[in-house]
Order: sequence, then C-alpha cells, then structure tokens
Amino acid sequence: MTNKTIYIISDSFSLEDNNELLNKNNMSITNIIIKDDESSAKALLSASKKADLIVIINYNFVPISETIKVVKDIITPIIYCSINNLETQNDKNAITSFVPYVIHGYNEQTNNILLKTIEKILQ
Repeated sequence: MTNKTIYIISDSFSLEDNNELLNKNNMSITNIIIKDDESSAKALLSASKKADLIVIINYNFVPISETIKVVKDIITPIIYCSINNLETQNDKNAITSFVPYVIHGYNEQTNNILLKTIEKILQ
C-alpha cells in the first residue's frame, strides 16, 4: 500500500498517529479540531482536496446544515463515527445518509474497529 493520508475531523477527539497498524500500512493522520458548523464545513472542504479518507467523529453542536451541504459534494470516502448513538435522537443522523461508512456507538476504547475499517477501505 502506498502512503495514504487520513483526516480526522472532530470537535474534541483525535486519533494518535503512532499506532502500530497505521505505521505498518504507511498511513498518516492529520487531526483537525473544529468548533462549529462553519469551521466543520471549511475543514471538510480543505481535507477533501488532500485526503485519501476522511473520518468525522461525532459533533456536539447544532446545526450542521453547512457540514451536510459540503458532505453531499465530497467524492473522498468518509467514515462517520457516532458516539453512543446520540445522533439518532437529535437529527444529526441526517449526515449518515450522505456518507458511505458509519460506525455507531464509537468511543476511544474501540479505536481498533476504526483502524481496521480504515485499513479495509484503503486497500
């Protein structure tokens, strides 16, 4: 596998890039911390120009209408990780209809699931 670039976009979460699985498979991770819908949309646009894969980790803000507009037009594969399925209760689940990969109930203890998913998508 050639070197792959992954962007993690979240309002609070980052995935460490020193993970053995990432190093073994020549993957590099860039974390972008966002604070609201506008910064999320800008980060997604920027990342989509450089990334082989984008991972969005649960947002704790609403609305997310600008984010959804941008997600609709991105060709780069996107994984959306929802934490504790909260999105099913507060309209954030709209984003899941526009991304090809969704991991529900994600938390930091399940990083290996995310890493294995990344590996499989980028093969």
